[in-house]
Amino acid sequence: MKKRITAFIFILTVLFSLPIIEKMPEYTVYGADTVWSYRSQLSEQEAVLYDEMSEKFQGGSASFTYSFPTALEFESTQEAQTKIREMFFRAYEAFYRDHPQIFWIGKSNITISPQGVQEGNKIKVSNADVSVEFTSITELAEKQQALEAKVQEIIKNAGASDFDKVRAFHDYLTNNCQYDEPAAQTPKNYPLSYEAFGALVYGNATCEGYSKAFKLLCDRAGISCVLVGGNAGGESHMWNYVQVDGAYYLVDATFDDPVGGEPRYTYFLKGKGSTPEYVNQGSFTQNFNPHFTDPALSQEDYPLPDMSQKPSIVSAETPNEDKDPCQINYTRTRNGNLSIQYTYSSGSLDNGQIVPYGIVLKIVAFPNAGYQLESISVDMGGTTKTIEKGVSYLTVTSDCEVSASFKKTA
Repeated sequence: MKKRITAFIFILTVLFSLPIIEKMPEYTVYGADTVWSYRSQLSEQEAVLYDEMSEKFQGGSASFTYSFPTALEFESTQEAQTKIREMFFRAYEAFYRDHPQIFWIGKSNITISPQGVQEGNKIKVSNADVSVEFTSITELAEKQQALEAKVQEIIKNAGASDFDKVRAFHDYLTNNCQYDEPAAQTPKNYPLSYEAFGALVYGNATCEGYSKAFKLLCDRAGISCVLVGGNAGGESHMWNYVQVDGAYYLVDATFDDPVGGEPRYTYFLKGKGSTPEYVNQGSFTQNFNPHFTDPALSQEDYPLPDMSQKPSIVSAETPNEDKDPCQINYTRTRNGNLSIQYTYSSGSLDNGQIVPYGIVLKIVAFPNAGYQLESISVDMGGTTKTIEKGVSYLTVTSDCEVSASFKKTA
């Protein structure tokens, strides 16, 4: 006699009707085809799940039903819960680590709902419903194109050797990305700052965004690189291991961000012996240990050349005395506050103020009571850009007009 068992729901999240995601844009991968992948550490069944997740989640489906080729058999409901949980979460963890280009999935909100029947003393599970939460999906196709365009632009100017490319990627991030303190304090309000998109397109990110951006650039360049998470100096952190000349080294672009001035190389291509403060820890996505093995880190630091020589790629958007200065104009509004600020000092710029070409400015827009931010519009050099968050960064390369609109809270 068969008895249907209620689905075992491991993590419950509320799902809404979501727009269809367009096909991922074409991209070019340079160099070697072989890069480190956590998929290689999965069982055969887990690898099939990984591939299914990759196809569905990148193709625009926030949920799907996975049918096992042969029903899985367990001694008890508890055993079924434990083993299926581990199987699906390991597949999802590997998928998440291997896909830094995906910026629209809430990493911790995955629901696994196995469907089982009881036959005698056995529990048989034939399928499971899988769902994740999509975030940051407004104008998604345009955002995908913008990210891939930026990645290809950086890679094509990054030099010939793996070392030149890795240095160029590190320096691009430390020159062009700002650490997003508001996002670090309130993650749910700034999801893109935890993604490669935030680091490369918006120019502001947390350590997770820096690390994903660095991995994405390495992946596209055919350089083996992984995300590593845990603690650094006693604080939660994310960084990278990257392979150069046959060995893996630690790179931490977040900690090397100079906050003004020249790039630092304190945490660039470091070995295990010089980075005891970095401690790897378990899962990025769930509260469990996937038992993955990271690449073995070189004991010694990489023998760096003279780093005073300029890298192959430098920021095309850093202040440049040879370029004409730019004028900043902005429109105030009755229903909120808009200010343009220097990144590293307090106080607002005056309307019509002249600033150096290439400087990075901070845009801050906050609504009055009863209103919410609708959008910030930046018109620079004849191109209009729409920004959706209240705190953002702008690299000035031409005269620009900035305005903000607010709407009544529903």
